[in-house]
Amino acid sequence: MNIMNIYKIFQAPLLAVLAALLALTACHNDDPQLTPPAKPAIKPTLPSGKGAAVKQIKHNGEVGDCYDWTLAYADGRLASASGMLRRGALEDDMSYAYALTFAYDAKGVTIAHSKGESISVTLNASGCIESMKAGLNEYTFTYTDGWLTGWSKIERTSSLGQVTRYYSSGTIGYEDGDLKTIVYLDTKDRVTKVTLTPSADENINGLLPETVTREMGIEGYEALYYGGFFGKAPAHLTASITKKAEDSDTPTTTNFVYTRRGENTVLCTYNEGRTTADYAY
Repeated sequence: MNIMNIYKIFQAPLLAVLAALLALTACHNDDPQLTPPAKPAIKPTLPSGKGAAVKQIKHNGEVGDCYDWTLAYADGRLASASGMLRRGALEDDMSYAYALTFAYDAKGVTIAHSKGESISVTLNASGCIESMKAGLNEYTFTYTDGWLTGWSKIERTSSLGQVTRYYSSGTIGYEDGDLKTIVYLDTKDRVTKVTLTPSADENINGLLPETVTREMGIEGYEALYYGGFFGKAPAHLTASITKKAEDSDTPTTTNFVYTRRGENTVLCTYNEGRTTADYAY
């Protein structure tokens, strides 16, 4: 028997075995038990923790520069946020509003701006924002044990083909889980030192202190904090804030009084009763 005859004898069985192996492999690929499950979308930890997440923040009275917010959540994540700029000057108050929508996947979050402004973020392993580009502006944030402890911002303006850059930054200190100090360097290289005194009231809802989001580097993006993107909340509500600018001999102190309904903080009163922040859940 020559080699060709031997090949013909074994050709059919070999082809049959090969076909069976291919069919078995195809079946295995279709077996849902052998298909790796899709990775779940990221889920940042909301600052409210076990408390109710705030859904609306509205300022009344003698309002300084700040934002009112309406927040919506889905499946334990921030889904959308609408912000309204508030100004002390009546002609500028409520002069600007915008909305953000959030889409989550296993790699991170996509943020859409209602005004068409481009926003891109890079998250760390804990789901907090390490860097952000918003329009022409760039931000970087640093954390220690989950707390936001530093930030820097490059703000750009463009006119007649020329781009001007403005730099600002801040260093944030904590003690026993409470926000205690901020050293803020503004765009004119002026330093402001901020001292915060915590109250005895637990911060059940994970609220930000009023009047210091600029010094914290998140002014206009407070919604991202409430979505869990800027780290843990202070353990207690803030009783007072003192600010001392290096070009001023007189520090300014603001005291805060809170009203609760059940466990939720529903009102913050400050400026000797002339300003309030209302919180809805």
